[in-house]
Amino acid sequence: MVRSSKGRVSFSIPADYADSPLGCPASPLDSSPDKENLLVRTVFLVRHGEAVHNVAEKEAKRKASADATDLPGELLEERMEAARKSALENEDFKDAGLSDVGKEQAGFNRDRIEELLESSIGLKAPEAIFVSPLQRALQTAAIMFPNHPEVHVREMLRERQTGLPCDTRSSAPQLRCRQTFRHFSFDQLSCLDDEEIEDVCEVEEYEDEPPVARFKSWPLVEDKRKLRMRT
Repeated sequence: MVRSSKGRVSFSIPADYADSPLGCPASPLDSSPDKENLLVRTVFLVRHGEAVHNVAEKEAKRKASADATDLPGELLEERMEAARKSALENEDFKDAGLSDVGKEQAGFNRDRIEELLESSIGLKAPEAIFVSPLQRALQTAAIMFPNHPEVHVREMLRERQTGLPCDTRSSAPQLRCRQTFRHFSFDQLSCLDDEEIEDVCEVEEYEDEPPVARFKSWPLVEDKRKLRMRT
């Protein structure tokens, strides 16, 4: 159930709603909860700040426009779009981070959320943060929630998988070693990034199906061969 009031969006879910260890829970829409057994959560949706490849896109379009002022409108738009796409092929933009403006934007959002929490509208501080593994999103989260104890990185939150360098994420070990990301949980990402395929569950050890086999049935686990159980 989704409720909206004065700019707030609240999602109602069953109190016995079992979250999964990989951040891919069953849909609350699959059940029919009664009103007495509901929890109401407020969800803050925050877009990452401007990234360095976004700056390059804008500059490429500006330059293409300046170099082709004699072209008619439709052809000029095509030229600008081609220039923009060409700029994104630069390997230097692999897992692009925030620009200076993007960092300022993240700081503004941090201050804005603090203002909302201190206001009289009754909002509570976020209990958990879920973030895309792309560096620009991680940096935004690090600026907005520098000391939050529950920041979880989730592959399923990647908004773009174009194959371009800017949308190609770094590996979990590379990200985990960053000082600003040290308080983030990369457990789910580490599971997906594990290059060693291990058969850590023997079927005969379990009365039912082994845990890893159950997780492999989830549609949002991208590479099921790399899934392993961690205890």
